[in-house]
Amino acid sequence: MSCSEKGSTPLELVITLTLLLLPIAPLSQLYLQLSEQLAAESIARNSLRAAVLADPENPERQLEEKISQLANAWQVTVANYELSCLRQCEFLTLSVVVGGATGMQTAGRYVKP
Repeated sequence: MSCSEKGSTPLELVITLTLLLLPIAPLSQLYLQLSEQLAAESIARNSLRAAVLADPENPERQLEEKISQLANAWQVTVANYELSCLRQCEFLTLSVVVGGATGMQTAGRYVKP
């Protein structure tokens, strides 16, 4: 073993481990973003659908309960949600915020003339 090779194995190990572990942080951040987006979209879609089916005349009454149930199932916290009424409430749009992600869903419903 020559003098120049002494102690190079630990240094090579540190460099190799650094190169192998370096991509983990961005990938875990990407996973978190995708998970939040999927949860937000799913909660918006399924809670609006369930609320409209449960009470077609006034789905707002059921909405908070449905959002809470789905947030518990996804094990996330809903930071905010907003229900918008369009064209004399023929269309309802629900926006749900989970972490840094926003999911939106629009549903049509029959309004008696």
